[in-house]
Amino acid sequence: DSNEDYVYVQYAGTTMAVQRSEFDEMPALGSSVTGFAYENEHREPRMTTKQLAISESQYAFCPVVQVRRDLGVFVDVGLPDKDVVVSLDDLPLENRLWPSRGDRLMIRLELDNKHRMWGKVAAPDFFPQLAHIAHDDMKNKDVTATVYRLKLAGTLVFTDDHYLGFIHPSERDAEPRLGQVVHARVIGIRQDGGLNLSLHPR
Repeated sequence: DSNEDYVYVQYAGTTMAVQRSEFDEMPALGSSVTGFAYENEHREPRMTTKQLAISESQYAFCPVVQVRRDLGVFVDVGLPDKDVVVSLDDLPLENRLWPSRGDRLMIRLELDNKHRMWGKVAAPDFFPQLAHIAHDDMKNKDVTATVYRLKLAGTLVFTDDHYLGFIHPSERDAEPRLGQVVHARVIGIRQDGGLNLSLHPR
């Protein structure tokens, strides 16, 4: 079935609405449509034909759109009418270091035993798998990076160019939040191929 706003599809006896704007041409009655099935924020069955950035095995940076101190943070994973929660269990103990709206987290989808969707933050050992080895000619260059781990020894970041970075407490005025995007300069190249960074001006 269909109306001005939705195309209705069925799977295993469940009827789901798909936004009509997702189709260049109306699918014929009885034809097959491939997509991602979910419940929207009103617990209504929905499907989208759009390709999500993340899955249960695929990670991506997703923007934070809302913060709930009693629950966690909501991130936009590309669903038309649903944001996914990253549990407070995956966030820093100190609220001031939680991501803010506009920050971003590297997450994948996870289903609990009640089939609810959550955003699962990538473990710290995930980032070295993606990282390039830095070279000496990068010294003094400007980089943009996302904070992925907070430690007493300093802040670990992942640059937009896929390098690992470290910011010592002496090279910042305040501790960045998890998921915060920072603009830094390279002050050294580590033996492991990572970057030492500073948030101080030249």
